[in-house]
Amino acid sequence: MPVRKKEKLNIVAEPKADFEKAELDLLRSAMKHSYTERFLMMTTLMKMDKMFRMAKIQIACLKRMFRNL
Repeated sequence: MPVRKKEKLNIVAEPKADFEKAELDLLRSAMKHSYTERFLMMTTLMKMDKMFRMAKIQIACLKRMFRNL
């Protein structure tokens, strides 16, 4: 019995994440940026999105990768 009590005492309780506060903090920091910075970031994200949508993984490349393992 005493062993179980010690095990319970050794458990570390992590604080719960406050996602709403984190989201509001991100929004507040984003509002501090200029329109030019926002535009440049948005165009960068749009370019990345287009690149990822057009990306294709060829089966031949995968076969070569797994053959080397």
